[in-house]
Amino acid sequence: MSNDDMEEKLLGKGFTPKDIAHMKKIISRDVKKDDTEETLLSLVHTLKNRFYNLFSIVLLIIAVFILNIYFKYPISTPSFISNFIVTLFGLFCTSHIGALPLSYKSYRYCKKNK
Repeated sequence: MSNDDMEEKLLGKGFTPKDIAHMKKIISRDVKKDDTEETLLSLVHTLKNRFYNLFSIVLLIIAVFILNIYFKYPISTPSFISNFIVTLFGLFCTSHIGALPLSYKSYRYCKKNK
């Protein structure tokens, strides 16, 4: 399957043109030393695997937030606010660096097309 066919298929499955452009940018940036070329299909599978890792990190961040609140004696407003801000910052960084929405779309695409 060529990249153009795959691009049309992805556009029909919930990916936006902006997502496709970002994926093409990733492919052109990751030029491998050997002769194998990464395609949109192989990138979709890579992003699907990345989704599992990102989801685990998000769960870990939320669990740390909940455990921190649960075991804080006494709960004070400044400590809750600071924990909440740190949690939001961690979730933002995870989402931004890991391309969480694109990874989720790839996971959903692979799940439907098993």
